[in-house]
Amino acid sequence: MQTTARQRWTALVLLAAIEFMILLDTSIVNIALPTIKAGLHFSESDLQWVQNAYILVFGGFLLLGGRAADLFGRRRFYLLGLAVFTASSLLAGFAPTGGVLLLARALQGAGAAIVIPAEQSMLVTIFTDKDEFNRAMGIWGAMGAAGGIFGLLLGGVLTQLVGWPWIFLINVPIGAAALLLSPRMLPESRAEGERQTLDLVGALSVTGAVVLLAYAPIAGQQQGWGSPLALGALGGSVLLLATFVLIEAHVVSPLVPLRIFRIRNANGANVVSFLVGAAHAPMFFLLSLYFQQVLGYDALTAGLAIVPIGVVSLVFSFLVLPRALDHLGYRGVLAAGMLLLAVGLLLFARIPVPSNYLLDILPASVIVALGLPCAFAGSNIAAVRAVKPEETGLASGLMNTMQRVGSGIGIAVLASVLVARIGAVGPQTSSATLASGFQAGFLGAALFAVLGAVLTLVIIRQPKGALVPDDSEKVLVPAAGRRINFHH
Repeated sequence: MQTTARQRWTALVLLAAIEFMILLDTSIVNIALPTIKAGLHFSESDLQWVQNAYILVFGGFLLLGGRAADLFGRRRFYLLGLAVFTASSLLAGFAPTGGVLLLARALQGAGAAIVIPAEQSMLVTIFTDKDEFNRAMGIWGAMGAAGGIFGLLLGGVLTQLVGWPWIFLINVPIGAAALLLSPRMLPESRAEGERQTLDLVGALSVTGAVVLLAYAPIAGQQQGWGSPLALGALGGSVLLLATFVLIEAHVVSPLVPLRIFRIRNANGANVVSFLVGAAHAPMFFLLSLYFQQVLGYDALTAGLAIVPIGVVSLVFSFLVLPRALDHLGYRGVLAAGMLLLAVGLLLFARIPVPSNYLLDILPASVIVALGLPCAFAGSNIAAVRAVKPEETGLASGLMNTMQRVGSGIGIAVLASVLVARIGAVGPQTSSATLASGFQAGFLGAALFAVLGAVLTLVIIRQPKGALVPDDSEKVLVPAAGRRINFHH
């Protein structure tokens, strides 16, 4: 039956709230790490795995989660992933030891990897009108970006007021409410005419490859880029990727049909998504350190200093982004977003020491806040509109995997640039010396953003028709007459 506007927008509110919650968990832990270290007696070397366990599993399982949702039911896998994420958040909040917390964080990553591509695929199924789809994707993408930004502030507030376990326990009532409401508010859909089989061997090989690829820069930071651990992780990733390609070329029901890599817009969306991650994730990493180490802010003030980016992003996404998508198309919006991100990063690189927040930091923050939702929405729409309707979960998984790998590699590379610029840090290291290192990091992130804008214009093509693409790139938005079942 046809859906009403109320049903569609109610579904969006639910999906956007869960997107906010899950991406909140990518940053909420950072400020709480010192307190977690003291509470669970982590060593300095093991502490980073509270974050890495989540990031590695999240990135590694996105492809598997996206394809499984396409084949076996998007709402079904959304509910499965949300249940895993909620239960593991409860386990993390009550973790008695460091080992239990690391297990819970890995399970959170697995749940998130199932939820995110299933959510995006459901949005495509629910919003079949072009204008509504653009508005929905803008809001959904902005909520995800805002979740990462507000996590920095919320992590400090919760840790300071009620203790670090609540950075995880806050997910439990939200997740439980969503689990109760979702079966009645969200439609079920799956790929039509597909064999209901999952390429498990291919899934294991590509998951291992992505995890090793994401781990290589972590090992490079810890052990050195030429260390056996870093080179072994990189070599193992290449070997597993080659194995994966061989498997996919011969298996009857491949996890990732190799013809996807012949679709120009899909390739462009994935490459640019990598650069979106490589530009924006290091920016927040560098800003949080810059505010505290160079400008002398405490952790809570540093979180508050970043909040305007989230606020402006949300307002822009609700009021302006849908119209920008209508007039410029997702290609134009994506290119503009990457250029705005580059300009903001260049302004951050020029922040003087000492600085005035209103004159030196806030203008760059506003420009970045305009660019981020454009980059997220543009890359998301480019990815899912490049494939057939039955492959939207897979396209979302590919795009999100590339973005998270880009984030890890970007942080590792630009952190190395920072260290190389300032050398050994000691009590006598001046603020000006530290600032020069951060400036080099911001400039590197700006270069990633500029490259993303250029590649968007060179690779990605904007389809001429709103809903009717050319033969090589079938749009994923289903026809208006597709049956969608909401259960009441």
